[in-house]
Amino acid sequence: MPRSKRSKTVVLAKVEKKTREAKQEIIKQIREAFDKYDTVYVIDSHNMNSSSWQQLRMIMKEYARIFMGKNQLMRYALGKTEEESYRTKTWQLGRLLKGMTGLLFTSAPEEKVRSALASVARPCLARGGDVATKTIVIPQGPLDRDKYSFALEPELRKLGLPTSLQNTVIHVLCDHVLCKEGDILTSAQARLLKHFDHVLSESSVTLRGVWHKETEDLDVLDADCLYLLDTAPAEEDEQSD
Repeated sequence: MPRSKRSKTVVLAKVEKKTREAKQEIIKQIREAFDKYDTVYVIDSHNMNSSSWQQLRMIMKEYARIFMGKNQLMRYALGKTEEESYRTKTWQLGRLLKGMTGLLFTSAPEEKVRSALASVARPCLARGGDVATKTIVIPQGPLDRDKYSFALEPELRKLGLPTSLQNTVIHVLCDHVLCKEGDILTSAQARLLKHFDHVLSESSVTLRGVWHKETEDLDVLDADCLYLLDTAPAEEDEQSD
C-alpha cells in the first residue's frame, strides 16, 4: 500500500509580506506617476481581452502609463477622502473608479489619447449585462440544417426560443423578439445572439474623467458618471485586470 503523506503546514508569513510589499510598490508607482505626467484619466474598460490591452499598451508606451487592478488600492493611492487626498481633488478622481476601471497617466493631448483608444475598439459578441444596440427578431420557420444541428434544439428551447424538431430540422414556431434596443441583455439572450451570429457589443476603452496637474481640477467626461462623485464607494467594489 502507498504510504500516506503527512499534511504539511504552509507558512504564509512570506506570502503575506510579499503581497503587502507588492501593494505598497503599486501605490508608490501611482504616486510617482503624478510627478512625471501632466494629466490623469480614469478609463472604463468594456469587454477588453488581454490581447487588446497588450496592443493598447504598445501603442501608448512612449507617452503614457496605464494602471489596472484593485479599485480600492488605486483609491488608497489617490486618497479616499478630501483630508487624505494625495493631491488636490485626486480623492474625487478615485470616486470614478467603479467596475472595470483604471488610471491612465500621460502628458499627451486628449485628442491623441482618444485616437489611441479608438484604434483598439473592436466589435465583439455581447455578454450578459450589456445593452442591446438594436432590436433582433428571429423569424418563424426552419433553420439551416447544415448550421443548426438537430442536437442543438433542446438548448435553443431552454434559452427561450420557441422551437420544435420536425424531421431532424429545427423550426422556430413564431417570430421571436430576441431583444429590443436598450434592453439589458441576460446571459440567455447573449448566448442566443451568439448562436445567430449577431454582434451587438464592442470591445473598447472610454474616458470617465480627467485630472489636470497644472490647475488641480477634475473634469468629468462621461455625464453618466457624475453621480459617482457624491457616492462613497463600497469596500467590496473591486476588479482585477
